[in-house]
Amino acid sequence: MPLSDQELLEFSESIIARGASETELRAAISRGYYAAFHQAKAVADHAGLPQAPATSRGSHERVIHRFNNLFLGNKKVAALLHKKKMLRVKADYQLGEEITLEESRQHVASCRKLSKFLSMLSLVSPINKS
Repeated sequence: MPLSDQELLEFSESIIARGASETELRAAISRGYYAAFHQAKAVADHAGLPQAPATSRGSHERVIHRFNNLFLGNKKVAALLHKKKMLRVKADYQLGEEITLEESRQHVASCRKLSKFLSMLSLVSPINKS
């Protein structure tokens, strides 16, 4: 059964709501970020934002780049998505760094706000590609 970005976000919120272990908090951060990433990619595709240049690193940076150069709210999305990505990197790769409940709670709440903003952007008509 296919999974939606909103289901990932709801899963993150459910982890935070029950006051989880650090392992679970790390998972909540990661899933919250991926919910935002997938939604941002879908909005960029729907809006017809130009693809990032081939010189851009990784798929995550290419999605961020697409929002960095064009249309209303773009720099806000790029900055927030980049910030979310950096905490996801900490949660997934920097196991010696502590992740707190408050840090996780703020991250997931911020992912929810970004999701709402992206939902508003998805209502914008695709850009004219001519």
